[in-house]
Order: sequence, then C-alpha cells, then structure tokens
Amino acid sequence: MAVRLSADLARERSEPLALLFSRLASFMAPDMPITWLTVGEMLGKAGQTQAALAALDKVPAGLGLEEAVRARRAELLEDAGQAAAAGQLLQRAADAPGASADDWAGLAGWHRRAGRFGDAAAAYGIAIDRFGKAMGSSGWNLQYLRGMMRDRAGDWPGAQADFRAALVLFPDEPGVLNYLGYGLLERGGAPAQARAMIEKAAQLRPGDGGIIDSLGWVQLQSGDVDTAVATLERAISLEPQDPTIISHLGDALWSQGRRIEARFRWRQALAMDGEPEDKRKLQARLDYGLDAAPAMLAQR
Repeated sequence: MAVRLSADLARERSEPLALLFSRLASFMAPDMPITWLTVGEMLGKAGQTQAALAALDKVPAGLGLEEAVRARRAELLEDAGQAAAAGQLLQRAADAPGASADDWAGLAGWHRRAGRFGDAAAAYGIAIDRFGKAMGSSGWNLQYLRGMMRDRAGDWPGAQADFRAALVLFPDEPGVLNYLGYGLLERGGAPAQARAMIEKAAQLRPGDGGIIDSLGWVQLQSGDVDTAVATLERAISLEPQDPTIISHLGDALWSQGRRIEARFRWRQALAMDGEPEDKRKLQARLDYGLDAAPAMLAQR
C-alpha cells in the first residue's frame, strides 16, 4: 500500500510525500525488490542521484529485474549529467553474450536522446537482425522505432521501408499508419494512399490528438477546408498545448477567410516551445500571410 501511495503521489507531483512513503515501504518490507525500485525512482526525482543508485544496488539479482534496474540506473546517470557513464552501462549490456532486444533498444534510446539518430537506427537494426524473427508479429515496434530514427536522420526511403515492414507484421497499428501516411503526404507521394492510412488510424484511435491533427491536415490539403477546421478544433480539444496542431488550425482558419483568428492561433503557437525552423515559418505567416509566406521565406 505504501508503494502504491508513493507512485500515486509522484504522479501528482508531491515528491516529498512520495519519497516518504517509498522509504516507509522499504523499512516495512526490505526484502521486497519493488520497495527498492520505488525508493530509487523517488530519490532520483528528488535529485539525490547517489542515494538512488545505492537503493537500486539493494535489488537482488536473479529475479529477472536486471533490465529494469539497469534502465533506471542509466536514466539516473543521464539526469545527473553523466550521459557518458549511462552510455557505457547500456553498451556493456548490449555487448554481453546474453543481451536481449530490450538491451539494444535501451542503447538506441540513449543515442536518440542525444540526437544521434543514425546510431540509434543502427542499434535498432541489430535488435531486428538478431531478434526480429523470434519476436514474430510483436517485432513491429522495432521496425517502427528504426523507421522513426531513419526519418530523423534524413533517410526517408529507409524509414518508409521500415514502416511498411511494421504494417506487414501489424496492419492495424494506428501510430505506424499515421506516421507513414503523414510522411507520404508531406513529401508529395501517393496522396490517396496517405489519406486512406490516416483515416484508418483516426478510426482506430479517435482519442489521439496527433492522429486527429493528421486527419485535419490531409482534409485541408485536399481542399475540404470547412471539415478540416472542425477536425483540427477537435484535435486541439484533445491536445490543447501542441504547437503543431495550433499552427495547422491557424492555416485552416486562414484558408476559410478567418484571418484574425488565424493570426491569433499562429501567435499562440509561436509563444510555445518548438523547433527554430517551425518558429521561422510561423513568423513568416504572421508577417506576410499564409499564401505569401513560402515565397518570402525562400528569399531570406
């Protein structure tokens, strides 16, 4: 009960109380691994890295929890600014004779967080080559993850191949359908196929703001402006703090002739955290309007 209270309090951002109940749990049941895992997590949230690592040392070996402990230890090291040490820990696990797909995925995640997307894709590739066949249909996630890393590394053909391989394994996965459909739409390839994929993803996961955003965007690109506005407004109701969705709604409102509301949405998106290139495009929309912005950006 103390462990459950600790986890619930942590979700409510009540870190001191969460840490208190996790320590109570460790005193009441020091032989239970879950208590030390929880203590380690709560100490980490409190910025007490060394104490958190010491708590994780108390989790007994041989219980099948080694991967969970290692992943948490790597997270603690990264949060403490010791990314190199975290990488060494994850690399050793991946190079070990009994390494699993999760070990290689953990290493890939470390590369991804540092922006080394090519290295992340390579690590996922090793996981696919070594474990993909044995995983069967559940291996779709590795293909999906490698596809995203290849896309971010600038290899869209390789990414597209991975997404299609993932859909062979799991044809009704909304995330893959949405990512591939949106990618095809943005790159000007197979618009009818892209729309079909996004519409299917929206049917499968109607409560996902990102997918509903993609649906509104494809509707806007197809010239169905009124429907796009309604769809994008629904997407914002699901994800009210997403600058991409807000920006898309601004574009749709402009296309509908509602210029003041469009500029309000662009300003709202511009005030949020985002990529510098996205902010540059938003500023151009505000300065010159949606129609003239691309030409003016090309002259800068």
